[in-house]
Amino acid sequence: MSKRIRDVLATAAALALAGPAAPAVAGPGGAMGQLIDVLRADGTISEQAYEALQAALAADAAERAREVERAAALASAAVRDQVQREIDESVGEGRVVFDRRNLELRDESKGFELSVRGRLHVDSVWYDEDQAELASGGEVRRVRLDVRGKVWRDWNFFSGLELGGRSILFRGMNITYTGFEKFNVQAGYLRQPFGMDDLTSSNNTTFMERANVSDVLVPGRSVGVALSGSADHWSSKGGVFWSGDPDGGDGAGLVDMDGSWTVAARQTFAPWNAPRRVLHLGVASAYSSGGDIGEARYRMRPGTHLTDVRFVDTGTIEDVERSLFYSAELAGSLGPFFFQGEYIGARLSRHGMPTLDLDGWYAQASWLLTGESRPYYASRGVFGAVSPRRRFDPREGGAGAWEVGVRYSTVDLNSEEIEGGEQELVTVGLNWYPNPNVRFMVNYAKMLDVDRRATIFDDDRPASVGLRSQITW
Repeated sequence: MSKRIRDVLATAAALALAGPAAPAVAGPGGAMGQLIDVLRADGTISEQAYEALQAALAADAAERAREVERAAALASAAVRDQVQREIDESVGEGRVVFDRRNLELRDESKGFELSVRGRLHVDSVWYDEDQAELASGGEVRRVRLDVRGKVWRDWNFFSGLELGGRSILFRGMNITYTGFEKFNVQAGYLRQPFGMDDLTSSNNTTFMERANVSDVLVPGRSVGVALSGSADHWSSKGGVFWSGDPDGGDGAGLVDMDGSWTVAARQTFAPWNAPRRVLHLGVASAYSSGGDIGEARYRMRPGTHLTDVRFVDTGTIEDVERSLFYSAELAGSLGPFFFQGEYIGARLSRHGMPTLDLDGWYAQASWLLTGESRPYYASRGVFGAVSPRRRFDPREGGAGAWEVGVRYSTVDLNSEEIEGGEQELVTVGLNWYPNPNVRFMVNYAKMLDVDRRATIFDDDRPASVGLRSQITW
């Protein structure tokens, strides 16, 4: 047991034993016990009296032990948890733990952990059409099963599968070594360190869909190796990835250059990082080169996933030699108020042709009406899930957590001879969190403007209402 915990428990025991009724006796084997032995030896007290006195001393010792337990219980929860962890390590037994969101199996004596997590998102969307035809309906947006854990203390692993129709998609598979003091090493099918909106779990985003620019101009996942490090106010992550066929969301595949590679890095800094008071700054870049000349295409939906109609679309861009993506992030929270914004740009260098510049940005804000605050994870540079102060329970009057939010996003896919179009979109949302594992979302999305000449989408301004039921475990 650590010295710190021994000191805390010793202090608690001393306080318990220092009451006004506490004689200078530690137990039957103390000074009083020795005196009773002497009295019995010289015949001053009978054997019956001796046994009665010994029983009284034993009862007094038991009461002292109970006082120590009560005093120790006043120690902080963190100390009690640490005591439990150290006891478990000494005994070497596995435990099943539920941490309010996930069920885990642990054998902390050998550093083994295993958890199976999942998510189910079911959406319904109604469209108010303008010019293009958009079919209202519903879909199972996501069904994911994640297995993650730890072996031999320093080796973490993760495997994420998405179930859809008759196919199974890999959403990430990696192994991370955490045994170095200042940094971690990760290898596998990774999400490249780029874009705060993209790196935030779909379970925790404020709106049903990420901002359009995040979906279309973010490198996504690739096979690679990465190094990362962090402290209370910063995080750094960088890596080398194969660029052959990354998962680029609505971008339908970023630069597709056979055998090419990508170097990506992200740096975050939180000058304020306190409970309910956070300011986050971040920058990122991803440079791809090498390999053969390839193609690229960028397009996006009108703020919802149900439709396959893309209002802006560059079409196939030929002769791409190199690409550079770059971004800047600003986010923060002050009590129940939360804000987040990003600017993302892309430069595509082409063989014998002018360089293309595409970009976009978004800004969003939300307010937790019930007073909660989004937690911040400095080690990853992202904000986490809302946890209600009082879970919904009609019998006890709990209302869960309620959140309202608004977001403006814009993207420009016009450059040189490429006329992919410009799109401006505003989204308003209402979220209800009955408990940490369930969320219901309502989003109203309105297309403010589409500038895509010589197409049916030019100046199209549809709107939509989306509903989501979400459960995670």
